[in-house]
Amino acid sequence: EGKGCLDLRCPAPKCGERLRPSQVENLCSSEPLVRRYRRFLLDSFVEEHRSRKWCPSALCDLACEKGPNSTVECTCGMQWCFECCNDDHAPVPCAIVQKWNEKQASEGADISWIMVNTKNCPKCKNPIEKNGGCMHMTCRKPGGCGHEFCWICMKDWLNHSNCNGLEGEETPEIKQERRQLELLAFFYNRFQVHEVAQKKTAEDLRARMSVCIECLSDDPNFNIKDASFLMDATEQLVRCRRFLKWTYAYGYFLKTTYDTRKLFEFHQGQLESTLEKLSDLVENTRWEDYMGRSIADNKEFFRVKSNVISLTSVVRQFFDSLSNWIQDTFDK
Repeated sequence: EGKGCLDLRCPAPKCGERLRPSQVENLCSSEPLVRRYRRFLLDSFVEEHRSRKWCPSALCDLACEKGPNSTVECTCGMQWCFECCNDDHAPVPCAIVQKWNEKQASEGADISWIMVNTKNCPKCKNPIEKNGGCMHMTCRKPGGCGHEFCWICMKDWLNHSNCNGLEGEETPEIKQERRQLELLAFFYNRFQVHEVAQKKTAEDLRARMSVCIECLSDDPNFNIKDASFLMDATEQLVRCRRFLKWTYAYGYFLKTTYDTRKLFEFHQGQLESTLEKLSDLVENTRWEDYMGRSIADNKEFFRVKSNVISLTSVVRQFFDSLSNWIQDTFDK
């Protein structure tokens, strides 16, 4: 019956009363059936209400309820958008996120990549992908003919000397494809870099800072207030990495004037450069070196701590500045 078991009714004529969960469970012949029925009940409880959804994390089986805005933070730690079930991307609109995901998954992007990064053998017309730096190409067998040629000028490699003279230009179609691919690669590369950094910060750095905070708190020369700034900085790094990656998706689709784009890039650059300073300071400082020292010998720790707190505050300000700019621009 599957989920039809949730609508079982009394078979008596003129009754039709729906069976209560306890009654259905009494009819189940085994514990696995009881567990399956309860799972159906739970699924129904979540999926039949617009204010509830399952957490999209592959490692989580919890459900969340929508709050005052679209951003939801699950108990598992994942922050996601309730509207589109993607990684939290506020204030970048869901429509931009959907277009970005479709762009990456589209066959058209793959075709464009192939057009720019492959050429046909000038002898047998077999498509060849260049996967190294050398311009001496061989149409490999099987499938190829064994012909050797120059990747740049496509002439026979035998007696080839140079091909630096301009003999012809690319067609407008190829130029356009190449430009579009370069544009996509620019934004996608930066999106990926921040996404990888976000995951590493969320997993590795959080774990490391938790250990540091615990060790510093156990040190008689420190207390929990002396170490809490580390987790504040880490959470700000995670938040900004996630936000920055989506600003590159937003920037790819942004259609605006030259001056407005430059203003967007200015705000984005401020956040990115300051974020890297904070990340470098938090991740590359050997916090363990400050443990076991007296307060008098730990002036350097409090100096670094002050710098981290200051940078965290500046990063937060730049985050808010760019976030507000995007909201104001999109609302217009």
